Amino acid sequence: TYFGDIDDQQISPYAGLSFDAWFAPQFGLGLMGYAAHIMAKETDPAYYFFESKLYGIGALVKLRPLGKMVVSPYLTGGVEMFMFDPTDGEGNALPNNEAEAYEKTQVGFPLGGGVSFFLKENLSLDVEGLYHYADTDWLDDMERADGNDGFLTASLGLSFHFGKPKDTDLDGIFDKYDLDPLNPEDFDGFQDEDGAPDLDNDGDGIPDIV
Repeated sequence: TYFGDIDDQQISPYAGLSFDAWFAPQFGLGLMGYAAHIMAKETDPAYYFFESKLYGIGALVKLRPLGKMVVSPYLTGGVEMFMFDPTDGEGNALPNNEAEAYEKTQVGFPLGGGVSFFLKENLSLDVEGLYHYADTDWLDDMERADGNDGFLTASLGLSFHFGKPKDTDLDGIFDKYDLDPLNPEDFDGFQDEDGAPDLDNDGDGIPDIV
């Protein structure tokens, strides 16, 4: 959805792909590419209509304050480059576009957040919203005094997570479920599922090995 000099915005398709690398449960970097379509019209004081395809690529920082959980909210923001080409309803370039009054490749600053719902350890359903602050007032081929244009994207998608969950002590129990991720479980039939070694099962002060 476009936001700018024309008030009657229309909702249009948006789709994209992204790749994220998480360096810690709370911090990741991402690359995204997308294709979108924006359009709007006004009838007062005169009829005006524009539409434009958008193609963009960007780099994002992602923060998960609570780490990786079954329901994991996150914040994201970054910088992007995008191309636009405002036309009328018949595909003809609008006057300022045709006159090359501006560059049609521009810088933007996406900012927003989302929630990942982990269906499995390596599969999540993601809901995300981003507001793209554009470094131009020409998205609609019109320049007015009320600031730069922008657009909002909302998406629902699937994420596939590659790699294996971390198991620091190599005891076969992933760190997120391991009560002692630095020391391996002693598999002796006593509380073997918690990942923490139990060196004195009966609690009598004498180590089991003795």
